[in-house]
Amino acid sequence: MFSINYKVFFDDVSELKGEDGYFQIQVDDETYGLYLQDDLDSFSVSVYWWFVYFLQSIKLIKNERLVYISDIETPRVWIELKNLMMKK
Repeated sequence: MFSINYKVFFDDVSELKGEDGYFQIQVDDETYGLYLQDDLDSFSVSVYWWFVYFLQSIKLIKNERLVYISDIETPRVWIELKNLMMKK
């Protein structure tokens, strides 16, 4: 099972409305990221950039065996996506 859970905070003060919130990836029983019921800014991330990177990776994974997505919140942390249908 694969799912993306997200929640967007709508703030009239921000230049880019709806950019911040929570973003979590779930694959089987493992999760990456944080999804809370409450809107706590201290735990929010740029939902916009997470979606941009995932959409770019979808285009790349069609022709590549392996794609890495940078964790936008943590330096030197990468999420590895594999195309298991592509032969070596």
